[in-house]
Amino acid sequence: GVYLLKYVVAPTGCNLLLYGSATLFMGSGLSDQKKAYAVSLLIAVMAMVVYTVHSMFYALILVFVIPMLLTTVYGDQRLTGATGLLCIAEKAISDLLLKWDPAEPDVLSSGSSMADFGLFLALLLVFYMV
Repeated sequence: GVYLLKYVVAPTGCNLLLYGSATLFMGSGLSDQKKAYAVSLLIAVMAMVVYTVHSMFYALILVFVIPMLLTTVYGDQRLTGATGLLCIAEKAISDLLLKWDPAEPDVLSSGSSMADFGLFLALLLVFYMV
């Protein structure tokens, strides 16, 4: 029961709220540029929710690449830049400050986990620059 609530219901509920917010923004009278920013940044926050809850899976770092990649469709470098920097910051915040799974070791607890953290941030930065 606790597993279901903690790893399925809570993150799904958060992401449904974010999805609902994005839907409201899309239906609002805002300019297209403001809608694009709102939706893109909300997708980045959704990525953080998924990563924070399931960060034990190393390949899940790629969830931060999706919002960056999606913003390239708009052709707005500032939007892509803002989304990319937000994703990199969210990765750092999630690893350093948020502890969803108490059994997961701290990022700063060993040299190898610190190296993984630095490498993942560098990979996200390289993807952002590309």
